[in-house]
Amino acid sequence: MNKLLVKNISLFTRKIDLIDFGVLCAIIDVSIRKNMSISIGYLNASSIVSLSDNEKLSEAFDQLNYTFPDGTGVYLAAKILAKEAELKRFNLTDHGYDLLSSIEEKAYSIFLLGSEQIVIESAVQNIERDYPALKLVGYESGYSDLDSNELIDRINSLNPDIVLVGLGTPRQELWIAKYKEVIQTNVLMSVGDLITYYAGKKIRGHGFIRKIGFEWLARAVFHPGKYLIRYARGIPVFMLLTINEYFKSIKKS
Repeated sequence: MNKLLVKNISLFTRKIDLIDFGVLCAIIDVSIRKNMSISIGYLNASSIVSLSDNEKLSEAFDQLNYTFPDGTGVYLAAKILAKEAELKRFNLTDHGYDLLSSIEEKAYSIFLLGSEQIVIESAVQNIERDYPALKLVGYESGYSDLDSNELIDRINSLNPDIVLVGLGTPRQELWIAKYKEVIQTNVLMSVGDLITYYAGKKIRGHGFIRKIGFEWLARAVFHPGKYLIRYARGIPVFMLLTINEYFKSIKKS
């Protein structure tokens, strides 16, 4: 496949592509114009922790064509371990609306998959209101039967250029790995809780909080039921994994 060449680094024994928003748009554009089928995912601190003890998830990530670093944790770990000067801090949510604007401008079509029914319906209403020219050809809740032939056939009949999969890790990566050869689309892309963000249901920290890399703290405060236990376990484990990788790199050098 004639993929767009993107510089990558090795982090936690996994290839991570040095992708920012501009490169992401270029990858999507090239894939659609050349009628290629690609899958795009992201690695954040939480998914790296999940990968450490989930072989099926690791295999699913291996099948992705591109994996970009998302969030402060991975950015800092990459700076420490890979010492990559070109790595920029990138958070997909920061560019969520820019992504819709780019898709609308290029006249590409999208299908949304994920979130609860009431949430995805709100997201669709907001998108249709704010991006009237965007070709949103269909959507499906993440709590429906995602393995039904009916769903797969419906997506294929709509023939979207892009399918945004917001099921959260590990569900979104496992679903993409399972259906990437079946879904008739150019771009299958995991987006985490971006659909919730489009629905206006995701509360983010103040711009300053995001800038200094503490948005995770705002999430834990505003959504303790969803994030507090995850961060209480995940952050220490991620730190230990990073320290372990650091000492491994010292021994090799």
